[in-house]
Amino acid sequence: IVATVILLLFSLIGRVIPSIVIGAGLFMLLSTVNVYVYSFRGRLFEPLDIFSASTAMNVMGNYSLLPIPTGILWGWGIFLATLGVLYFYHRKRKPGLTAKKRIILLVLCAISSVSIFFYAVNLKTYHWDKEGALFNGYYLDFVAKFKEITVPEPENYSPELIAQLADQYAQPETQPEKLPHLIVIMDEAFSDLTVAGDFATNQEVMPFVSSLKENTVSGYALSSVYGGNTANSEYEFLTGNSLAWLSPNVVPYQQYIRSSTYSMVSYLKSTYGYRCVSMHPYLSSGWNRPYAYAYLGFDQQYYAEHFPQKNIVREFISDQESFEFLIKTYEAQKDEPL
Repeated sequence: IVATVILLLFSLIGRVIPSIVIGAGLFMLLSTVNVYVYSFRGRLFEPLDIFSASTAMNVMGNYSLLPIPTGILWGWGIFLATLGVLYFYHRKRKPGLTAKKRIILLVLCAISSVSIFFYAVNLKTYHWDKEGALFNGYYLDFVAKFKEITVPEPENYSPELIAQLADQYAQPETQPEKLPHLIVIMDEAFSDLTVAGDFATNQEVMPFVSSLKENTVSGYALSSVYGGNTANSEYEFLTGNSLAWLSPNVVPYQQYIRSSTYSMVSYLKSTYGYRCVSMHPYLSSGWNRPYAYAYLGFDQQYYAEHFPQKNIVREFISDQESFEFLIKTYEAQKDEPL
């Protein structure tokens, strides 16, 4: 990838040293942006972030670029020192490329670019923390993620059809006399082993949970993810959108939620005046949640640092502590529906 960019610059400029300097400078700039994005948001800089440049400029005042990370100082220091050495040894202007050589170089660039494209388009991408850079190398991972910029249009899709379906399933909006509090729990740690088959135990496994089948509506839900990417289960539930229409391996919280997004949260707020609170008993840096939750409409967010962390299982906040924190928040609620 690096060689192809420098080769392209060489075919256009016709001089080796300026091509290397400009090419290396571009990659240094990309790496520098990545370092800051990772330090601010806990994830790698991706192609889709380019389209959020205006938003980034708007909020830059909330961040400090100082102190400059040591890696950036070393990188730019070596780059500028190398630039000085190259200038000293190549002050004499060398003859440029002939038209024939330029065409040959451009053909080589085209062949290389096509090869990179077909390799990258079939490459698995990673979005958790810095996995993409660890598995693919940062530049290759950056190129591979260009395939996620667009969402393919479903077959027979049209805005008119969507409007027709919306009218078909629309319900009259009636304001009930008293709005109930709504508590949604997505419990990744919970497991009812009795669903695996019939087996004998000397005492009931979960008597209270089993009793809920008698006085509640119960059943099973299908999850599009297993053993990871929990943010995608949240996304499907909160928005009603299916991951079936998106590129494999993407996490919409990171790739596609970049402005106010219609969701169950925004609907409850705008239609019925609910106060909406999110709780995630782990790090806020995971899956871009603070930004995604804000765009979905949550009024308040709680993460691991807000929990007492007195009831820990291994290194994690337990379900018991999570639910006690939830109950405390619920009991502190005033008049408005939560």
